[in-house]
Amino acid sequence: VPYAAQRMGLYKKIAMIDNEQDRDDILDEMLDRFGDLPRATENLLNIALIRADGKRCGIKQIRQDNEFIQIYPEKIDFDVWTDLSDLWPGRLRMAMSGEPHLNLKIKSGEDILPFIHKMFEKYTEFAQKNNA
Repeated sequence: VPYAAQRMGLYKKIAMIDNEQDRDDILDEMLDRFGDLPRATENLLNIALIRADGKRCGIKQIRQDNEFIQIYPEKIDFDVWTDLSDLWPGRLRMAMSGEPHLNLKIKSGEDILPFIHKMFEKYTEFAQKNNA
């Protein structure tokens, strides 16, 4: 994006992403205005979506540590996280030492951002089912 004001406007829009539709709208706008986007730009849009997903799921922090994504929820809903762990056996494990968190194993060569988005969608689905 050649102009600072344009760039700042786009960063503001990206920061406001709240759901998949918002992300897709901004992606379409950027494709229309600038053509093919660099992979880093698509990743930025996906990270903004995951940030919004995580907020809805009560996640206070997500970080990568080598081949794991560490997910730090405000509080661990054992039933929901157990359901998720059962859905993806061997990929999601609770770590109770230190600050309780979950470790998500990254598969070699995997684009992990769409997987995290899908996992948070399932989290929301399971949480609603368990609270019904």
